[in-house]
Amino acid sequence: MAGPIKSPRCSVCKHDDRARIELLLARGASRRHIGERFNCSPDAIWRHWRNGHVPEHVKSQLAVQALKPGETLEKLVQDESIGLLENLQRIRAILYASFDAAAEVGDRQAVALLAARLHENLRLAATSTGELQKNSPTSVTNIVLSPAYLDLRAALLRALRPFPDAAQAVVAAFHRTEAGLAGPVIEAKAIDHAA
Repeated sequence: MAGPIKSPRCSVCKHDDRARIELLLARGASRRHIGERFNCSPDAIWRHWRNGHVPEHVKSQLAVQALKPGETLEKLVQDESIGLLENLQRIRAILYASFDAAAEVGDRQAVALLAARLHENLRLAATSTGELQKNSPTSVTNIVLSPAYLDLRAALLRALRPFPDAAQAVVAAFHRTEAGLAGPVIEAKAIDHAA
């Protein structure tokens, strides 16, 4: 197998971190951030890539990492039995590699963008597996604070004023019932005075 072209004029070919630069390029890091990290011109990095100085096995390293041994990308995509989770996993592998490369070279914008995409991918996978479920909104009606309930209670206590023993029994029943419900308990005397 022929090796990469080495140009005596290419500053990237002569760079001590050439292999790392090529790997970061293959993983999708921006030329500008690689240049800043390794003190190279982004244009020189682009020419290094474009002029064939990077071996094909380095350029395709991401696709190889995301696939199972012996599979081609075309076979994987065309396979009818491939599921959503497998596709999400393949995409997530590429996103993680790009995320790591962007973080390594300090490309904060790409890190933020890729983190959002990873989050979406993980949310979709978790929803598909049932780890994350959408909950329907729950409506809680507190009958103790309901205006209709308060009006009924006040009317009942007014009707029972001439019968103090019965009023006491009804107030005790209200207290027992309201003590079991969430929310504040309204004193019968407060309603009696307001009525």
